[in-house]
Order: sequence, then C-alpha cells, then structure tokens
Amino acid sequence: PQFRELQNFDVVFFQVVKSNRSFVSRAYELQCLNSSFSTSKILDADIFRGAKEIHSNRINAGRRQYFIDLKYDIEGKADREPLLVKLSERTMSTNRKSSILIDFGDLNTLIHHLRQGFDPDSYEKVSTCYASYQSKKVENKKYEFFASDNDNGKFLKIVESRGDQKSIIFVALEYVQALVGGLEQVLSFGESHLE
Repeated sequence: PQFRELQNFDVVFFQVVKSNRSFVSRAYELQCLNSSFSTSKILDADIFRGAKEIHSNRINAGRRQYFIDLKYDIEGKADREPLLVKLSERTMSTNRKSSILIDFGDLNTLIHHLRQGFDPDSYEKVSTCYASYQSKKVENKKYEFFASDNDNGKFLKIVESRGDQKSIIFVALEYVQALVGGLEQVLSFGESHLE
C-alpha cells in the first residue's frame, strides 16, 4: 500500500511538473511570437496612444492571417478622422507581421481598388501599379496597388508609403474576396458607430 501511494504521488507530481512546463513553453512561444512581429514605421504612435479599439475582425487565409482593427480617436483631435483602420498581415511560417493604417474615410477607396485586382488586365501591368490614391489627412502618404503572378499563383500587393518609409501587405488572389468581406463588415460597423 505504501508503494502504491508513492506511485500515485509520483504520477501527480509528474503531471504538475508537466503542466507547468507546457505553461512555461507556451508563454515563451507567445513571447517569441510577439517579439518577431514587425510593423509599419509609418504608423503614428501618437494616434494609437489616443485611440481605443472598438471592433476587430480576423481572416484566416491559408498561410496568412489578416487582422482588421477599427480604432476610435478618444482624444477627438480636429485634424484627424475620428475612426481609423489598422490592417495587419501575419505570415504563419515566419510570424512576420506588417501593418498599414487607413483613415476610415478612405476605406471605401481601398476596398474599391482591391476589387479591381480581380480584373485580368491588372496582371498585364506587373511592373507598374494598377491603382493608387493619396491620403486625405496625412501629407505625402499614399497607397499603391500591384497585381503580380509567380510560381505560387496570383496575388495583390498593397504598398503604403510616406517618403522613404514603406509597409507592404500581400494577399493571394483566392483570399482577396474574404479580405474585402472583412473590410466591408468593419466599414458597416464604423458607419453605424458614427450615426
């Protein structure tokens, strides 16, 4: 009986140690994941200090994930939109993350240009962008849209640039519609919030 009690104690002790190890390794994994994220240098840190997330949407797209975060400017500064959209792309294999910041008033334009990427003629202009627009609020900040084709298939590229700084989001063509749908949900939520 004493031997049996000792065995049971060892099993319980092993399970506690095992669960603690898995907890520690999960925490370490999350820490590594967080530190491997990179984001746009163009994002204004001041905007995020004065903005609260009010809606979020995640799109799983094969080897990538997209996060669409709607933020509300709680400081209510007159020189900028009350709503902002942060679009992030995470590559699952490398945990690389890239983000762009979109004024809510420009979201319809971004959606329109993403839809244009379905046009086969867009892929005839691989070296040049098929569409672009200038930010209404931020000086020298623009967005360009490219349609490309390689061994992995067709994809769209959104480039946010301001001076020498650039941030790029890639979207495989088969997931563009899902991304557009997610952006439209955020657009609808934001419009109802402003009413």
